[in-house]
Amino acid sequence: MEDIEIMESLGVDAYRFSISWPRILPRGGLGGINPSGINFYNNIIDNLLLKGIEPFVTIHHHDIPQELEEKYQGWLNPLIQEDFVHLAKTCFENFGDRVKYWITINEPNLVAEMAYIRGWYPPARCSVLATFWQLLGW
Repeated sequence: MEDIEIMESLGVDAYRFSISWPRILPRGGLGGINPSGINFYNNIIDNLLLKGIEPFVTIHHHDIPQELEEKYQGWLNPLIQEDFVHLAKTCFENFGDRVKYWITINEPNLVAEMAYIRGWYPPARCSVLATFWQLLGW
């Protein structure tokens, strides 16, 4: 928790961090909760609050459990929404007593464009529009 000590010494009063979906739910909604993952984030949250630093938590930051990527092809299948709701509920149930501020998805515009339209970010799934945009020089 050295980083939190440094933040306190600098007078930081808020810190945004992201939950790793695979760390909390390695198989998404297809398996159980990883207690080590919950303990990892509980430790961060508790130490931040102990030092007077307000946690701002992002639920999803571009990482999807591999099993869900294979099952749904990531966000291309609307059925993944149920798994995301399960992740969010798991976070709220385990951290919501101490976390007041939540961000659902980090930069959703970049996920859509770079991962699913242009195919530049993982999982690099390219749409037909990407070919059109590439021809235009985008």
